[in-house]
Amino acid sequence: MKVSIMTISMLVPLLRSGGNLAAGYRHMLQEVAAAGFEKVDITSLELHVLGLEAVQRALGEVGLGVCSYIAFERFAQADEPPLEMQIAQSKAAANTAVALGASVLMLAPQAGDAIDTYTGAQLRQAMAARWGPAAGYAKTLGLHPVVENTPDARLRLLTPTELTALLNAVPELEVVFDSGNALLALEDPAAYYALVAQRTTHVHLKDMAEAPSETPMADTALDGRRLTGAPLGTGLVDLNGFAAATQRAAYQGWYTLEYYKEPGASEAASLRRSWLLTKKLLHNAKMPLARYQYL
Repeated sequence: MKVSIMTISMLVPLLRSGGNLAAGYRHMLQEVAAAGFEKVDITSLELHVLGLEAVQRALGEVGLGVCSYIAFERFAQADEPPLEMQIAQSKAAANTAVALGASVLMLAPQAGDAIDTYTGAQLRQAMAARWGPAAGYAKTLGLHPVVENTPDARLRLLTPTELTALLNAVPELEVVFDSGNALLALEDPAAYYALVAQRTTHVHLKDMAEAPSETPMADTALDGRRLTGAPLGTGLVDLNGFAAATQRAAYQGWYTLEYYKEPGASEAASLRRSWLLTKKLLHNAKMPLARYQYL
């Protein structure tokens, strides 16, 4: 069972705390390792604030490997650099993934300030122009270049039709499928996954819950509901059905847990429970349905 963890929900509060960032980051990674995880997914955000060498040093000190490198890249901004520079930036992200020892390069689009002035076709054309050469380059480095069913509907990669259109335009791209984001598209995660299973080489395990009105940075579903990430097994995602669908498709890649802390629990206890539940979920997915022990 190949399981990694995405720690961005821990990283953002750490960045806002105003404390000793390097010490806090190392402590965060220590708790992740103590919970049982062997790998993490690193984002360009932490490299921006800490630096590559500091992140590599902290990972080495606690004995954690890197599963994927998530490179945030902005699209449809008013001051977009020339295409050649965009391609160079994405290729540089591939080099960073190799330096981190990752096997996956996740190209994560972010909405720019002019996003609403572009059509879906224009956005996909821009993504294809930037990511086609970069994805091809990443593959020469032995990486899996992936894009997810992106949660921000403005980027037009959320629905099966939108995601498939980009995949058809960029044969070099692969998919990191996010179980929670499928709900934002009003799709059943297992059924949606089956549509792109042949191109999926990475999976995000994410639970989602209805977001209270005061929740910052919640995602908006196509029906207007606001959803946010939730501790594994506490939300709306049929995780058992989704995990079983990945096994039926003979998925062999890594599962990255999008981690959210349980309310009232310590970080250490919440991380350990998340690790144990993830192991149970994936173990059950390999069993006949009649023998399932549901979360």
